[in-house]
Amino acid sequence: MMKWILYAISLLWIASGAGAILYTAQWRNLMKVLFEKTRYRVWGGVETGGGFLLLLAASASRIPWAVAALGIVAMAEGVLFLLNPGDAARKLTTWYVEALSDQAHRLIGIIALVLGTAVLSWIR
Repeated sequence: MMKWILYAISLLWIASGAGAILYTAQWRNLMKVLFEKTRYRVWGGVETGGGFLLLLAASASRIPWAVAALGIVAMAEGVLFLLNPGDAARKLTTWYVEALSDQAHRLIGIIALVLGTAVLSWIR
């Protein structure tokens, strides 16, 4: 069961990374709409839950410490969105969709694509 969690998360990262690379303007608009229509606490819950799932599924990978580290980072981001000190979530999402250049969006897409591929290759 744990390996299927890793499959789902890694394929989600690969798909989102490819979307950010290939369709940068559309990806930015999609993220802007999602951030505007969805409460930050929902994003925080999704991030925290995804990080918790990564921690649980780390044992199904060949490099469990790396998957657990990704889970901890995701949970930390989720807690940031849940607590939202100083309106940090709004500032972060506004920076991401408005101030970030197309090249930076593509770089984030490349990082997501590489992380997704790495986690996919680490599944036992």
